[in-house]
Amino acid sequence: MTAVLTGGQKAAILFVIFAMLVISFLIGVVAKRRTKNSAQQFIGATKSFGPIATGLSSTAAMASGWMLVGTPANVYSYGNIMAIYSYLSFCFALGFIYVGKRMRAIAEVAEISTLGDVLDVRYGGSGSTRPLKAFFAVTMFLGCLSYLASQISAGSGLMSYLFPNWPVLLSCAAVFGIVTLYVAVGGESAGLLSQAFQGAVMVICGIVFIGFFFFEFGGFGALSSALADSPTVTNAAGVAKTFSPRMMTAFGLDNSGGVLSVTYLMMPLIGVACQPSCLTRMYAVKDPRNLGKTSLTSALSQAVVCFSGMSIAFAMIHLVSSGVIEPLAKADQLTWTYCNYLGFGVQLICYAGIMAAIVSSASMYITVGANALAIDLSSALNFKMSDAQKIKISRIAIVIVGIGGIFMAALSSETVAIIASLGWGTIVSINLPIFVIGCAWKKATRKGMTAAAFAAMVGNVIGLVTTQLMKITYPKGMPWYMWVICISVMIGVFGSLATYNKDSDKVSPGIEAALNL
Repeated sequence: MTAVLTGGQKAAILFVIFAMLVISFLIGVVAKRRTKNSAQQFIGATKSFGPIATGLSSTAAMASGWMLVGTPANVYSYGNIMAIYSYLSFCFALGFIYVGKRMRAIAEVAEISTLGDVLDVRYGGSGSTRPLKAFFAVTMFLGCLSYLASQISAGSGLMSYLFPNWPVLLSCAAVFGIVTLYVAVGGESAGLLSQAFQGAVMVICGIVFIGFFFFEFGGFGALSSALADSPTVTNAAGVAKTFSPRMMTAFGLDNSGGVLSVTYLMMPLIGVACQPSCLTRMYAVKDPRNLGKTSLTSALSQAVVCFSGMSIAFAMIHLVSSGVIEPLAKADQLTWTYCNYLGFGVQLICYAGIMAAIVSSASMYITVGANALAIDLSSALNFKMSDAQKIKISRIAIVIVGIGGIFMAALSSETVAIIASLGWGTIVSINLPIFVIGCAWKKATRKGMTAAAFAAMVGNVIGLVTTQLMKITYPKGMPWYMWVICISVMIGVFGSLATYNKDSDKVSPGIEAALNL
């Protein structure tokens, strides 16, 4: 049976959560002093931080509420199909070493504030990048807004679980109003520094979850024993859950012949280096020689967070299959139910860690989405601004995006996992060709990548309409965004091959040196 929290215990948990947010706000105030009215510092945190801060912030922004809320719910529902997210760890090293060294080198030869600035430098030698930046800005904004809504939904879910009488809008605004405020004060520098602090909190929380799974619930041995007889457990309301040893196999309960499992395997392999939490941190490292240390910090901290998310699911599978906890009516409530079972003392740590995971990603998607709209789209429309004007419009956009995300999450009926997947696919479909392939392949052209960006923008809109409104199922059971990713990459590659001209598409010596690394 799970313990019922008293009013005083809930108040204490709320105090710990808001104490973390207050510390994050104070970090934002400190970060404001670092920016010194520099657009590079405020908007991009460019060349500003060491490997530990940058690595922890990258983990915090990447792991998000999806890792500690959405992933455990999916493992509980479908088995080990989601456990392959452990690949996220070494994918950080791949991203920082193979893409990061080129991104960081570009920041040495040109002034970089946003990812759109990287596009100007990489593809601007053969003509105007304004169409490319416009398609990128719109797609990035849509992806960040949907991902932001998923984080706010996860945070609202926690607050609603603790305080069921709170309106959803209040649950969203209470936490994420503060997040919006501190990133508006200090910009991306505030976001990165606060995420580093939140990443440390997440690692501590992750160690607690992992410790409970092994030392309190017997680890994999006890889990296997509980699943050996394929029990079916039913609660008083008639909700039933059937467990099977197959859940712990490589494919879990995947009935697609392995298609879904391979899809989820590919997601971290191709997706980590495409995420803004990685791409923007690549040029935030102060010393380019510290990229290796940054990737190691990210990989180790991400390994802890990834496995802690899976350990939540494994522990709950054990507890429910053994009859200790009743089957859940909604898998999205799994993490909160588990924390409640662990007791008040652990909840103080765990809820702070979970909220840290949620708000860290939210702050990153607020700043990246806002700057895509305010800075990159403005540049694509040929608006010229001084640094002071860029900072001012960035702050305004941050507030607008933060408030928009709060209302979007409060009104949305989608689950955290579904909304997060939409954001992930949207972002990867455009960033994979224009940044990851574009930095690794010198023959990537402005025309080819502009076509890829257009395909990503249109494809994501079509995917959302066909799946959400028309209820169309895409071939092979693959999520629609995987098809958009494949199409945008093919268009970018074949479009570049078709339009490449060794004279007009030749990059500057500095950029060529960066791409040769």
